[in-house]
Amino acid sequence: MNADQVFKRARRQRDRLDEAGIAAREKQAHGDRYLKAFRLSNGIVRLNGLFAPEDGEFVLSVLDSITAPRRGGVRFVDKEEAAWAKRIQDDPRTTDQIAADGVLLCHPHHLLLHNQHWAIIRTGTEYWLRPPVEVDPEQKLIALPSKSAEL
Repeated sequence: MNADQVFKRARRQRDRLDEAGIAAREKQAHGDRYLKAFRLSNGIVRLNGLFAPEDGEFVLSVLDSITAPRRGGVRFVDKEEAAWAKRIQDDPRTTDQIAADGVLLCHPHHLLLHNQHWAIIRTGTEYWLRPPVEVDPEQKLIALPSKSAEL
């Protein structure tokens, strides 16, 4: 059982224990919800929102269906992007496993990594940075130690 399933089960159990409070919790969740959309100066759209659990599930399912390459994916003209999409489609891991294996980067460093063709590789519990051939012809891996005290 993953964390999301535990959270849902706990919410259902709370509702069973406190049926009188269901209406108040639903009213609070309804009152707290919002969705704001901003168009940035470069044309990119930023969304920010808060949804009740049921509405949030719907929004997440829509976003997942739009962005998930596992559902047929988008059609690429660029051969490198097409190869990347094919690797994603053929990856045997679930979307949750892929997300768990991910590394959180700020936007500028994500673009730097992507645009300059660096790669982050996980082996077991360790992460490595692989430079592009242009930077290091041997592509020697560089250790990326965690800064978390818990890991």
